[in-house]
Amino acid sequence: MVTCVDLSVATLSGDTALRVLFIGGTGVISAPAAQRAVAVGHRLTILNRGSETLRSAPEGAEVLRADIRDTASVLSWYDSNPDQQIVDEGLNATFDQLIAAARPQ
Repeated sequence: MVTCVDLSVATLSGDTALRVLFIGGTGVISAPAAQRAVAVGHRLTILNRGSETLRSAPEGAEVLRADIRDTASVLSWYDSNPDQQIVDEGLNATFDQLIAAARPQ
């Protein structure tokens, strides 16, 4: 489920921290948002191809090296992480639409 996440809140811990997935996470816009998510206490996972060399993932973030267009690997990860909040900063379709399209009919 793609959700709007307010990263401007005070430091979180325990049950108030979210498990958040950033698709990308090292771009001009998403890198500062990723840093903020980790700084306030969210458990951040970044899914990207690993091709960005100017900005790295923030310390404390889990990094998954994959291409969002590799639907089999993304679907496998998604199914094993049902409580993850998704932050998608550049797909033409929503993450939910990609997951629905990847599932066998």
